[in-house]
Amino acid sequence: MKKKKISLRKIILLLMILGCLTSAVAIILTSYSSLQLMNQNNIEDNMKMNLYQFTKESDEACYKLLRVLNQMSADGMVGSAVDKYLTQEEHYDQYVNKKNLRAQLVSLNSSSPSLLIAFYYDPYRNRELVPNYANVKISMEYKRAPILFEATVNTFQGIHGSVFYQNQMPVYSAYRRERFGNGTLLDCYAEVKSEYEISPAMNRQGYDYSILQLNENGVVTYSTNPKVIKGQKLLDTAIEKETSKVIEKEGYRFLIYRSKLGYMNALSLPKGTYTDEIYAWRFKTILVVLIIFSLFMSFVLYLYHLIGKPIQELGTQIERIGQGSLQDEVIQECGIAEFDQLLGDVEDMKQQIRELIQRSREQEKEAQQMEYEKLVYQINPHFLYNTLSLINWKALAAGEEDISRMTLALST
Repeated sequence: MKKKKISLRKIILLLMILGCLTSAVAIILTSYSSLQLMNQNNIEDNMKMNLYQFTKESDEACYKLLRVLNQMSADGMVGSAVDKYLTQEEHYDQYVNKKNLRAQLVSLNSSSPSLLIAFYYDPYRNRELVPNYANVKISMEYKRAPILFEATVNTFQGIHGSVFYQNQMPVYSAYRRERFGNGTLLDCYAEVKSEYEISPAMNRQGYDYSILQLNENGVVTYSTNPKVIKGQKLLDTAIEKETSKVIEKEGYRFLIYRSKLGYMNALSLPKGTYTDEIYAWRFKTILVVLIIFSLFMSFVLYLYHLIGKPIQELGTQIERIGQGSLQDEVIQECGIAEFDQLLGDVEDMKQQIRELIQRSREQEKEAQQMEYEKLVYQINPHFLYNTLSLINWKALAAGEEDISRMTLALST
């Protein structure tokens, strides 16, 4: 049984399609995994950048509060004025030093645009040491804000609404209890504005971030996340200072960073943000793959047209030659030098075959003519001899011996 052969055209086409499919699968797998990883890293890098900036500004606010409290301490510039005021026994001296203390507090409050208020409060008498100097009502409400962390004698409160301003602007605050020269215990309190906002330049994608602050135990002290409330324990395991951790809870992804001061800041994004981004990247990946695959297929079809058509024409010409058709034909050039040369050589071969057949026919005809003439030459002597013999036989029958002798002489 004759084995079926595969044409070169089919082999080339099969190999090209197989190569395209393999390349497409490789591109899909590589692009999808790479883009998914790039997308996830891009979101987390963006979160880390914003979280680092958030923590940096939080630390600066705490250091600013610490500097203010140090000035208000018994050893500080404002604290020394408090000491003088409290140790005076004469009313006039008290009046003068109280006036000086008020000036010191006014100067302290105007020393920084972000410092909203700084005051002394007597927790035992439940009153302000220098009343009404800041034009706000002072009370013990300042201790109700959640504690972010404690450092030696200082207690720091994270972002919370100011209890002394009606617009409840977000502030950082800190207080400490200080003993002055005459034994009086006073609370030194200060608060500064929280000026952190996620910069559009750092959030070009427009992610819907939520801001959170956690104390040293992982308990939330401030949250703009609708699913996480103050007092909720978000982090069960402590993390090292100046390191970050990613957790997922309540349908959100949280990136938590612990400051060198001990407290923690966090940014959160809905999980849907990640999946939406992944779907977007997946769509882009598929689109890119389809474009690349279309280009590959266009190349395959072009290559098939470029190579397959000349090969098909060549096969047709050879098949016609095999069937004995040697007519001279005008073959359209395909534009490829090698194939045009090959088809031209086929036409030259057909011409040579035609000339060879014509020459063969002429040679055969000449051979037949020579054979005929040879036969003619062979036939003529026998015919003459037989004729002379017949004449001789008739002459003898008629008694004409002279004619008989003459005939025999001619035939010998």
